[in-house]
Amino acid sequence: MSSSADRAAAQQRSGADLAKDDCLTARIGRNSVAQNLDQAVAKGALERNDKDSYTLPADDRSRDRTARNPVPWPYPCRKLLFLFDNVYERRQVPSTCRSCYKVKVAPRKVSQLVRIFDATVGKPYPSKFQPDMDAHYTSDVYGAYFYADGLEQARAIHRDISATLIEDSALDGVPITIKRGCTEYEMHCGPSDQYSFPDGLPAIEEKLLEMIDMPAGPSKHSSRNLIILMWVRQAFRIGDDSYLELTGGRRLFPETVKYAP
Repeated sequence: MSSSADRAAAQQRSGADLAKDDCLTARIGRNSVAQNLDQAVAKGALERNDKDSYTLPADDRSRDRTARNPVPWPYPCRKLLFLFDNVYERRQVPSTCRSCYKVKVAPRKVSQLVRIFDATVGKPYPSKFQPDMDAHYTSDVYGAYFYADGLEQARAIHRDISATLIEDSALDGVPITIKRGCTEYEMHCGPSDQYSFPDGLPAIEEKLLEMIDMPAGPSKHSSRNLIILMWVRQAFRIGDDSYLELTGGRRLFPETVKYAP
């Protein structure tokens, strides 16, 4: 495996030949942008409308596992992750994401996740709450994420959330950290404090984001009770009995009979 320095150098080289005058001829990874868009269409990750217009396919994954507060996040995360995976070949962090930071609270019990949700969902910055046991690149069980535009804002949010959690003794010692952008970026592009952004990338990325549309139709958002029910089911599956605090002590399924050997 290459070192962090090697990955950073490769990232800089991959952006050195960006064509500022033509988005489609720019070469960010091994291939041109146009070639990578064609490959994405071929494998079903993108739908072509016409020569320079595309639509992401509908996301059929259930959103029942994630609760969000109503404060909007201004950046098109799904488009940006598509660019990272398919157009930038996981070799370049999107320029739009350079100022994205997240404050993450990582409880080990579903009962704590619900308490964090109830205590912080009204905060004036975007947030989401979800089980993380099926997420790649993390060993955390649950996660509450608070989005920040820049490191200084992330530090202010960290202070605010920390002060709120201290008020609840059941949340004493729950880890709270600041991270930069999506974890996928750091796994493939090296340490986040060493990201580089070629000069031509913002103009190319702006054009790409204009070319790619989101699928039509409203996003599905479940009610708080349905989301917590999903959390309870996942907690039961991993042996997190703290879900009993949410069900009044009632088990999700009855115990099976155990026989003496």
